[in-house]
Formats: sequence, C-alpha cells, structure tokens
Amino acid sequence: MKTNLLCRLMLVLLLIGLAGCVPSLPTEANPAKPSSTLKEPTAITVLYTSDEHGWMEGQKEGQGAANMVGLWHEKEGYPDKGRFLVLSGGDNWTGPAVSTWYQGSSMLEVMGAMGYQASAVGNHEFDFGLDVLKSRVTASPYPFLAANIDYKKTNAYPDDLGIRAFTIIDLQGVKVGILGLSTKATAYTANPAIVSVFNFEDYTAPLTQAAKDARQAGAQVLILVAHLCEQDLISLASTAQELGIVLMGGGHCHLGFSQMIGLTGLVDSAPFLRGYAYAHLLYNPDSGKTQVKDIGLQPNEGGKADAKVAKLVQDWSQKTNVQAGVVIGYLKNEIFRQSEAMQALIVGAWLWGYPQADVALTNMGGMRDRIPAGEITLGGITSVMPFDNTLVEVHLSGTELQSVLENKLLTPPAIGGLHRSGTQWVLNKTGKPLEHDAIYSVLVNDFMYSGGDHYTELARYDPKAYFTAIDWRQPVIDWIKAQHSSKSQPLDDAILTLEK
Repeated sequence: MKTNLLCRLMLVLLLIGLAGCVPSLPTEANPAKPSSTLKEPTAITVLYTSDEHGWMEGQKEGQGAANMVGLWHEKEGYPDKGRFLVLSGGDNWTGPAVSTWYQGSSMLEVMGAMGYQASAVGNHEFDFGLDVLKSRVTASPYPFLAANIDYKKTNAYPDDLGIRAFTIIDLQGVKVGILGLSTKATAYTANPAIVSVFNFEDYTAPLTQAAKDARQAGAQVLILVAHLCEQDLISLASTAQELGIVLMGGGHCHLGFSQMIGLTGLVDSAPFLRGYAYAHLLYNPDSGKTQVKDIGLQPNEGGKADAKVAKLVQDWSQKTNVQAGVVIGYLKNEIFRQSEAMQALIVGAWLWGYPQADVALTNMGGMRDRIPAGEITLGGITSVMPFDNTLVEVHLSGTELQSVLENKLLTPPAIGGLHRSGTQWVLNKTGKPLEHDAIYSVLVNDFMYSGGDHYTELARYDPKAYFTAIDWRQPVIDWIKAQHSSKSQPLDDAILTLEK
C-alpha cells in the first residue's frame, strides 16, 4: 500500500512539472512578443514625402531631389548614422515633362537613388494605364502598397500588377511591416476608363487584415503609408492603435501635417518635394513596443545637393531638353496655373483646332503647372497637361449642357465657346442663348467623359460620343506654333483674343 501511494504521489508531481513546461498561449492582454536578437532599445528614423509628382528638379532653385537628400544627410545623419526608412504616400511621377515624358520611369530611378523603400499606390500611379503601371512596379527598386484594391469581377487582389498589401523591411535586426492604402477617390480621380475594373474598398477591414498578415510574417513594428488625407487618417486612428500601428503617413490632399493621436503619429509632407516629414521612433526589444519620440516637418530649403542624385537629375534633364526642349512660342508674362489666361489658351485652342465644335469644357484639375515667361517649349506644355488624355466630342441638348454647367456637385470647368449673360448661357458663335432642345457639339477630355471628377452626366446624356483620338495637348501646341510669336511679338495679346 505504501509503495502504491508513493508511486501515485510521484506520478502527480511528474504531471505538475510537465504542465509547468507548457507555454501559455498569447492573449490580447498578454501578446506574444516577436523574437529579436537586439538587446537594447533601438532608434528608427522615418523620412516621409508624398505627392512628389515628378518634381525631381524642384519647383524652384534649391528645392529638388538632390537638395532633399542633402538635408537628410545634414539634419538626420542619413543614411549611415542609424536605421532609416524612406517612405512615400504615393503619386510619384505625373508632373513636369522630365517625368511625364518618360511615363514616370525617370522619377522612379531618381527616387530609387534617393533610397525610397516603399510607396503607397496613389491615384495618379494609374495615369498611363495598367500596362505601364505593371511595368513600373515590376522594375521599381521599392514596392508599391495598397491593401484595399481588388478586381470587381473576381474580388482578387491585383498582385498580377505587382502591387502588395504590405512589405517587411529588415532594419538591421528590426523587422518593420509597411502597410499600404489607396484613396477610395481613385475611382473618379484617376481615369475611370482605366480603373473601373477595380474596387477601392473602405479602409478598416483591409488594413486590419494586412496588419494581421504582417504580424504573422514576423513584423515587430507596423507603419502605414496611405494616399489618404488627414481627416481619413484621423478616422483610422483608433483602429491603428488597436492594431499597434505606430505611425501613419498620408497623401493626396497636398497638405503637410504632423500630430499625435494617442500613441500613434500622423504625418504628411508638403507636395512636389517642397519638404519632408520625419518621425523618430524607439523600438524596445524587451517589451516589443515602439514609441514615437518626435515627429515634425522640414521644408526643403538650404540643403547641399547630393552629388549622385544631382548627376542623375541632370542627366534626365538634359535628355528631356533634347526631346522636349523644342521652342514653340514666346511669352512676355507668366501664365499662372488655372488662371483665366490658362483656361483661355486650352479651351480656345481646342475650338480653333476642332472648329465644328460649339463649346469646349475641361476640368480645372487637368492644369498642373504654370507657363513661365520667356520661351515656351513642348516640355512646358506637357508639364501643364501631363495626362495622356484625348478629346471626345459629346452631343448635348441645351438643357443637358446647362445641367452639366450648373451641377453644384461638380467643380466648375474651364469653358470655351460659351459665356454667361445674366441668367442665360450665350453661345459665342451666334450670340444667342442656348436653346433647350437644340443639340450642341461639346469637346471634353476622355477623363471627364469616363466620369472623372464626377462628370458622369456626359456619358449618360450621350453614350455614343465620338472619340476623336486627338491628343488634348496637340491643338494647344499647334495654335501656339501658328502664332509665330517671338520676343518682339509675344503670345500674350493673342491669348486674350481666344474664346474662353
């Protein structure tokens, strides 16, 4: 009996010992800490820009890509003094001719030389079509991220284009998961004819899934790059904190900001490489937690140009000048972006080049740059009108045309061939008010006809519109050439005679 009792006691003690060797499962209150070889808290510096839009040369002297890298050297110790992440909120390449002329390949190379490690997918990444996007993403030295895009027909993720929901970057022993989101507005701020095959989903569920997948892939720190405006990021802040996302970078609205909501930092830079946002993080390997130590904004001013990047930009600039630097006219005074003179030049030239049309309309967002005083070049016009749009002839009744012009949900377009007189719209050709039942020939660009910027009425009113295949820049170029302007006879007065 004593022997049996002793054996039973030893068996119980053995079972208790084995139970003590079984690890407890992680819970929300006691999360599993990712393994790390680091022993001390580790600093990480994030350098963030968005909406670069191809401005490798800068919009003014000393504000280009090379100067930006010079500032990073001087103010941040980049790239040798610490662990760095260089990230973008998207819209990398559509802009001046030095980028647009090459459908973004030049800007992609420059951003690679600057050291970018990931970018969100912006709406303008789609500007040159899906084939070009796939080519750029495939060749890119850094990944393009957006967790909230899928094909409408299959609900499949567009990994065939090379886009990812997240990526993992190993920063000398710290695994950082970079998550991506694209704005839902891409459905109408990119050309709908290109992006209509996609759903741009609401943000919370895709972000949650991407964060979960990144954690399972070993991410110890989570950061979001998103082509989203500040208010969208604020709306996501509570979700981000639940997911352990320590930093969210924005884009799309061209407004720099930096703020903390709880333990999560929110940043975005000024557009066009005018500045950058920074965040100094501290990762603790013992607790597995990451803390935002400091965030802020830095204008791109006073930076000594990085020699390597400066040489690359210079090479692309010289190459562009050979191809796009052909002089086609001369201006005495600068034409500002979206000014009345710019509107008159574009829609007036369309009506000049396509005289069978009665009216011309173009969205104001299609005017992306100014035309400086002095020589006008092909590249200069490309910078103003960087998108690969074509002209579409739409036939509208007077009532339908008036409905488009007076739709309060739309940003008013630039208008040619028509003017307002009191409460009436008057056709310039005839001097007579629009007739409700009369049919008018109206030129628009194919972005608008496809429903871009919410111009959905156009295709609904005329589903069989005529696609002219005329590049929307060509009449502008041809009209400027036809004026034979020079320094002694500048183009300024001739533009005033064009119909708006």
